[in-house]
Amino acid sequence: MIVTSEELQAEIRLSGQGLGLGNPANFLKDIVRRVGASGLWPPELTAQRVTARQRFGGKRVLEFIPFDVDQTEPFPDRFEPDARTAVYDIQSISLPHAARRLGREEETWLAQIVVNLGIIESQIAFQSTMAGRVKDLVHLQIGMKTQPEIDATFILTASSIAGDKEEHILITCEAKGDGERLLEDQIRFQIHQGFKSTKHLSDPFISGVKPIAVKLVTDPAGDGRERLIYVVEFRTIDRATYEASWEPRTAAKGKRVDDTPVYLIPLECESKALFRVRPPVSGISYRKSKAKPKA
Repeated sequence: MIVTSEELQAEIRLSGQGLGLGNPANFLKDIVRRVGASGLWPPELTAQRVTARQRFGGKRVLEFIPFDVDQTEPFPDRFEPDARTAVYDIQSISLPHAARRLGREEETWLAQIVVNLGIIESQIAFQSTMAGRVKDLVHLQIGMKTQPEIDATFILTASSIAGDKEEHILITCEAKGDGERLLEDQIRFQIHQGFKSTKHLSDPFISGVKPIAVKLVTDPAGDGRERLIYVVEFRTIDRATYEASWEPRTAAKGKRVDDTPVYLIPLECESKALFRVRPPVSGISYRKSKAKPKA
């Protein structure tokens, strides 16, 4: 059920639709990344309860898979905000005035705003069950070049639940723009890359990975013009459990590593919140086509 780039390109040629052949790896991503992805899926496959997921590396593009037992559409959105989601105002005066005026509608800009305004720190402090145990939360970098790329990373140091030692957790942060979906498998592979890239560390030893996702959403209580930053904190994945259950394995000598177990990593929402930036920041608080923020 796996489709390779060569197979996909051959089918595109046969279709005669004039579709581009230049970047087959993004074929499924271009379908699933936007809101309303389920409506773009062939109804014949939906009727057969067949969906698909991206596959990474080895010239793989996608894999057709059956619906989960309780799944009702090809690409459900399980972690969207709702009427009960807390809303917090957060200041942007600490940003230079020029930055507030010249921001762009790009994921790298959203990641930079999240870092500079301490939004991940605020999410952990206001909402996380770990808040009382946190000692430090330090930003590491923006744009960690893995497959898939991690938009921002942090190290969280906290007292253990028993209080007798410290634990160090890598936070992976995925950033999405307005109208884009949170892709669960992308987050799972960021967890995998987080464990892989820190496996060699002993001081500090990274005992777990906590995935966090941020995206721009239209203010549900507003007039449709203003946007908020939506943050979802997922439950920490423990390294020992990951290595025992979900770490990719080499099936046999000479065979490629099988990364199928990564797709089984459970994503459980630990907390979620919306942040309203004040004063407004260009590229964040309003769409470019809407009213521009005033200084």
